[in-house]
Amino acid sequence: MKKIVAVDFFDLVWLQPERLFSVQDIDDLFARYAEYNVDSVLWRISLCGKMLCHTATPDQFKYIPGDKSLAHKHCSELLEQYDPASTAVAMGKKYGVDVYFWVTLYDDAGYASDFQAAESSICREHPEFSWRSKDGKSFYHGVLSYTYPEVVEFRLRQLRELVALGGAGLYLCNRSHSRSPEIRKAMQAHAVNGDYGKTWISANRDFIQKEFVRCRGLFGYDPPALATYHGDLDDTVAWQKHRGTYFIDFMKKVKALNPGKLWFGLRYAPNFGPYIYGDHFFDWEKLTDGTLVDGLAYDVQPPDFDKESDYPEFYRETAGKKFVWMSLDKKNPQWLLNFYADSLARWRPHMDGLILFEAYQMTANQEYWDFIKNF
Repeated sequence: MKKIVAVDFFDLVWLQPERLFSVQDIDDLFARYAEYNVDSVLWRISLCGKMLCHTATPDQFKYIPGDKSLAHKHCSELLEQYDPASTAVAMGKKYGVDVYFWVTLYDDAGYASDFQAAESSICREHPEFSWRSKDGKSFYHGVLSYTYPEVVEFRLRQLRELVALGGAGLYLCNRSHSRSPEIRKAMQAHAVNGDYGKTWISANRDFIQKEFVRCRGLFGYDPPALATYHGDLDDTVAWQKHRGTYFIDFMKKVKALNPGKLWFGLRYAPNFGPYIYGDHFFDWEKLTDGTLVDGLAYDVQPPDFDKESDYPEFYRETAGKKFVWMSLDKKNPQWLLNFYADSLARWRPHMDGLILFEAYQMTANQEYWDFIKNF
């Protein structure tokens, strides 16, 4: 049973506002991972569409004067001092912990109205490369379409750099902060930005979830896929499967980079945002047969997926590895561990590893360290 910790490096920087997160801090973190029998770390280099590592691409994160976020300022400053990505690989090798670079594939724009510092260059310069609405009038900004060769090459260029750093592999996922046009419009109307963004989101969860559900199937009608589709657009299953072939072609190109192990993380529920717009978009057979992806991470939450009839994709036998993604709670870790206990016992025969997210919540809670050591 693999024990894996998902590290969002930006959150570690944000957690300690009094000083820069240093090379020594990374060393200390990996030493503790080794002490508590952590096998692998997913090291996120994405800050939405920007990269928190040294890169020859235009998308290394840089502080924009006037930005009130101290964490943004610190990220820019520490990137001038050292490269967190290559440092993570070095510390992983020092302590015997595998490092997978975690890249979000559909997260190229922040949710807040003024989050331009986090937009990728291709998202900013080519808004038409985001998923297009069925009526052709709007775009799901930041959810890039891999039907465009330009998008494919944009992402492959980033991944080539990461592969060259010599980690254990890549962890790609469909997690996203991007929001629909209606949500972005509402946030702009209320001048939502920065820390206030989280407050506004908490106060408007019903609206946001209803909007997620409303948008299901309304986006992803992108010209390259439309040009090669000869079926009935009202046949949703056939259409989604067709445009999903472009994503599989992209993943084949990633596999050809020889990244080491290739893992993919999948959120799959109607209230989880844009990454599930199209139930048939992700080719389950191809992603679980072991030929393309070495492991698939399932973001499953108890008790919704305790029944095999509700979530057959998770319970069936697969050739590829199967991981469970568990989101942590900073305020009440023991309650969360108790909440998950029965479900984890039920899922354990069907899983090859457990991923704990988020690392910054783990660092200050001994309960999580003891749990992962004993799991």
